[in-house]
Amino acid sequence: MGIQLGIVGYGGMGGFHHRNASKIEGVQVVGAYDIDPVRVQVAEESGLRGIFVPGGFACV
Repeated sequence: MGIQLGIVGYGGMGGFHHRNASKIEGVQVVGAYDIDPVRVQVAEESGLRGIFVPGGFACV
């Protein structure tokens, strides 16, 4: 099965981490969380499950 990785924050560095983690054998990047719905959409367009919680994790 390997490692399933989620990225917290999909700004400029989030895409970088997604691309590089995807190159590691046994690692599958599966989702990304961001406080900005636009960045969540970018993550989804990159093939990830996007997670957006209005108000951030403090509301969960």
